[in-house]
Amino acid sequence: MCIRDRDRLTNFPELARKVKQVSLNDDSLGYDVRSYNEDGTERFIEVKSTALQKSEKLEFYLSDNELQKAKELSNYWIYRVFDVEDFCEIVMIENPFSPKKLEKIDIKPTNYFVQIKTN
Repeated sequence: MCIRDRDRLTNFPELARKVKQVSLNDDSLGYDVRSYNEDGTERFIEVKSTALQKSEKLEFYLSDNELQKAKELSNYWIYRVFDVEDFCEIVMIENPFSPKKLEKIDIKPTNYFVQIKTN
């Protein structure tokens, strides 16, 4: 990623050292990075990146598991990363599915899970 969350915690080196990309070991958690806020509380970050430039609307796909975690975890963030190949701009969205923000969000199901018995 063009900027690491550790850079945000430059003034808190003990917290910066604890930042971990958890999706490398377990992609079932519903987020990519476990980071921290300046007060030491955990920050759960789902990263959504695109080569496109920033626009007025933030559009991305979210799995059902990511959506459920976003609703369950109080410090859930989505980092929308634009123009990853060149300039790289990040929009950080705190608790995107909180009641205050739901009026600005349009969620549409786009996939189906199919399970076929073969016996």
